[in-house]
Amino acid sequence: MIELRPLDSHGRTRNERIDAVHHLAFSAFQDLRRIDWGDLVTLNHNLLPPRGEIRAQPIDGVDSLAIVRNGVIAHSGIFGPKCRAVTGEVMLVSPGRGMEHGYFNPGIRAADYFELRIRADALPDRPMHRTALFPTRSQVDEAVVIASPWPEDRGALRLHGSTRVHAARIRRRSEVSFRFDPGAMAYAVVLAGRLRVGDLTLGPGDGCAMRHERALTLRALDAAHILVVETVSL
Repeated sequence: MIELRPLDSHGRTRNERIDAVHHLAFSAFQDLRRIDWGDLVTLNHNLLPPRGEIRAQPIDGVDSLAIVRNGVIAHSGIFGPKCRAVTGEVMLVSPGRGMEHGYFNPGIRAADYFELRIRADALPDRPMHRTALFPTRSQVDEAVVIASPWPEDRGALRLHGSTRVHAARIRRRSEVSFRFDPGAMAYAVVLAGRLRVGDLTLGPGDGCAMRHERALTLRALDAAHILVVETVSL
């Protein structure tokens, strides 16, 4: 089963502090059909203005992953501004127990980033943070695991549940395939460009929810960036 979730079907929060698009139920967007997707509990596309802040709040039981498209974001909480990510980087914050977590934009331009919260089975005793790179131009047209709990996914940021996060940078008219474990669910979101999935066309901000699919093949109509979250079945 593949379900297209177009950009205009998502929730939206827009005020002087943030402009956010919600793929899953979040804040005032409480569509019962969009509550979680497996262990993926939050997927937001955020624009945070210069010096803007999402105040730190208690966050337990999840890993927090941020993919920065433009600008810079920093952790608002115990790690302080040294915990940050810039354009093209991915930041993982694993909160441990009772930690507060938020985001702050220390830059002079808006920060554009995707925020994922992924349910964890067991968190570390102490909070931790790490950064890595989104697939670079040297990794074009290949599926790259950027976060995973499994040691065989070398170089990936270490999650604490049963979810694997893939990403790809795809050239125009090229294809990339993702293979999933039996019984997994998956959610894809287009970060840039246009893609074909079977008979479906996806543009920037569109999502695609999948269940009982063993593989996903994407054909780029333009140069495109894609994020694919493979998670456990409900």
